[in-house]
Amino acid sequence: MPGTFNPNATEVYAEGIRLPTMKLYDQGKPVKSTFELLKLNVRVPADRMGDLAAQNQATLTMEARLKELIEKYGAETIRLAFEETMNYSERLFRREVAELPDGTYEFQDFLDLDEGKQDHRPIRVHCRLTIEGSDVTIDWSDSDPAPIGPQGVTYPAAVSATLDGTLHCFPHLNPLNHGIVRAVKIKTRPGTVAHILPPTPMAGYCAGAYEKMDAATMGAWAQALAAVDPTRISCGIVNLENCVIGGIHPKRKTRFVSYFWMEGGQGARPYKDGPTFQMMIFAGGACNQSLEVAERWYPFHFTRFEAIPDSCGSRPPRARST
Repeated sequence: MPGTFNPNATEVYAEGIRLPTMKLYDQGKPVKSTFELLKLNVRVPADRMGDLAAQNQATLTMEARLKELIEKYGAETIRLAFEETMNYSERLFRREVAELPDGTYEFQDFLDLDEGKQDHRPIRVHCRLTIEGSDVTIDWSDSDPAPIGPQGVTYPAAVSATLDGTLHCFPHLNPLNHGIVRAVKIKTRPGTVAHILPPTPMAGYCAGAYEKMDAATMGAWAQALAAVDPTRISCGIVNLENCVIGGIHPKRKTRFVSYFWMEGGQGARPYKDGPTFQMMIFAGGACNQSLEVAERWYPFHFTRFEAIPDSCGSRPPRARST
């Protein structure tokens, strides 16, 4: 299926090939066998090769900047600076957690349905946040069993969703780095929607359990934060609509695969609205994709695209001047 998102998959094998860790470049040169393997298994190889080249160049740029710092300050100083930066972030995070009331806070959310089951039952995702002093444990063990369809998440994705939801609640703690990550203990139960096992499909995770776990994490933190500062509570609406379309471009007669997301807006607080056409998941303030760019590259034509005011919940009427 173009774009990999196969809602009818009941096994991971229906979602394309899975690659172990492989070298793309060796001593600065492309590994031909790796690139040939990828080219043979994607519909639009030129685009994918361009993505990989851009990622490689970004890595080389990062390497060059790091070498500049090492030449200026010395390798040992840089290593200690990295470590102390993480220690500093962990201290800040633990200091804030220690100010929250000890206890257990629970929140749950539901995926609409399991595509793999005929009755299409909702799938429950359950978060249990426990605070003891400055120690944090987030447990997903009470979540529903793994779905048949591709909405569940693997353990690494569960960790990512939990930390993403947590960092949303502490955006002022700069820098956000692994120091905060190592201060949060995460538990799952293998075989649940929050920790699927092979051969359960999982390509739809970022528009499935990942989002619900992200939102449930924010919901659990909100209960603890409400006792200290209610303005810290952020609306946990996290929904990423994945519109994936593939085919033959009628003018160019070449294959195309388009992955398009559309967001209404996220990040509302008790005292203000959130930004329109932005999403807070994965990246802070990522905006909707350009319609003009999509129309240029793909056989699409948009006739209307707008946000409907107050469409995501009610709010008090605005005061009228007299």
